[in-house]
Amino acid sequence: MAGQIIFYVLAIVIIVFSILSVTSRRILRAATYLLFVLIATAGLYLLLHYQFLAAVHIILHNVYKIAEIVPVNTDMKKVGLALMGTDKYQYLLPFEAISVLLLACIIGGILIARKR
Repeated sequence: MAGQIIFYVLAIVIIVFSILSVTSRRILRAATYLLFVLIATAGLYLLLHYQFLAAVHIILHNVYKIAEIVPVNTDMKKVGLALMGTDKYQYLLPFEAISVLLLACIIGGILIARKR
């Protein structure tokens, strides 16, 4: 019963802050609302007992204060080696591809903002 209540609260938080993030006219508020969405998404991962995915989700979004609250049984050295390794089932190439994609998105956002 408690799991269902937590799920519904997290779902409502995600829906409300997603709508607020999209409809907000101020960029700082939209980024803050998006941060709440990402934290609630990590909460859903924890609810599903995906501690590793929740930890990676939080680490990649630079929310370090939440990792102190959440007990994670994963060794961070193994996470780092898995993310930055070049062997089979390691993610250096996708990590770099995503970083190039994010850089292109940032440059595109700056160009669009400059035109206005």
